[in-house]
Amino acid sequence: IIWNDISTYRNDILRLQKEVVYRISSEVTSFMDGMVQELETATRLISFDSDSHQQLRNRLQILQTHQKAFQEIALLDHKGIELIKLSSIQMVDKTDLQNRSSEDEFKIPATKSENYFSSVQFNQITGEAFINIAVPARNFSTQSIGYVVVANVRLKKIWELLSSTITRQGERAYIIDSNDYVIAHGDPSIVLKGTQFTPPIKNGFHNGLSGKAVVLAIRSITFGNQSFKIIAEQDLEIALKPKIIRIQ
Repeated sequence: IIWNDISTYRNDILRLQKEVVYRISSEVTSFMDGMVQELETATRLISFDSDSHQQLRNRLQILQTHQKAFQEIALLDHKGIELIKLSSIQMVDKTDLQNRSSEDEFKIPATKSENYFSSVQFNQITGEAFINIAVPARNFSTQSIGYVVVANVRLKKIWELLSSTITRQGERAYIIDSNDYVIAHGDPSIVLKGTQFTPPIKNGFHNGLSGKAVVLAIRSITFGNQSFKIIAEQDLEIALKPKIIRIQ
């Protein structure tokens, strides 16, 4: 009877981690979808026939002012040349404008008319994690891609989400990329030192990020061609402690 009781309790604590990981994945997906929707809305407002350079710049400035997660926004022409670039962390002038025609963040939206997501990167100035999202701006009168809008999206909100979601002792949540690097964690130092973790194939009781025995749940999410795994875990010793005390 005691063994059955503990087995049931193990299922219960695993269910709690599943709930955490599902909640986080929903919030992360909502955040990323929201970034894409704001960029797509901005592209639909572009008037290819009448918007001047200054009017295009004003549209991007309004977008960046409204959405603080956009650390940098660039407007590329149909050849991949930056026409406008706005940054919230440094001054940008005409000499900073680049040719990005060879980069996937231009080629995929321009040639396939698809949104593009980069891998997670880190700003050399701030140390903060970001991802580039690029969306095509279609000129419906010519049925061609007139511009590509590329946004450098800060992931601070996702890091904050991971910290705020944790409510139980010995519990942690983090995100790893397709190369098993931890790219988001409530403790930024875990990310900044390039921590890797090879996740188990399925939910259950495993060795966690620190090597301790944990109860762990995992869920995969995909944005464009980038895949990530969200993991929630709790130290097994702590998770089982209430049941062990009651049995004693």
